[in-house]
Amino acid sequence: MSVAEAKEKVSRREFRQWVAYNEIEPIGEWRQDMRIAMLCCLVANRTRGKGEKEYQTEDFLMFNRPPKRKQTGAEMELIFRTFAKCHNAANKAARKGK
Repeated sequence: MSVAEAKEKVSRREFRQWVAYNEIEPIGEWRQDMRIAMLCCLVANRTRGKGEKEYQTEDFLMFNRPPKRKQTGAEMELIFRTFAKCHNAANKAARKGK
């Protein structure tokens, strides 16, 4: 799907939900890279010699995620309020459907 098509078919609200979901459950190459790195780390640690340093998953990552900055209290509150608003709206809609 092109960017123009996405703008027509995906609302801002849905896009924000996908961005939030991606923060919790990464989608795409980074997630695949992490899985392979975990497997490589396991094999490397299993076959390393005595006295050799223990490998970390990060040693095998091809794509490093940028470090997350610490959220402010105001940002956390906004996220919580947005979540609560969406959650309550969904519950209200579900009750109307019954």
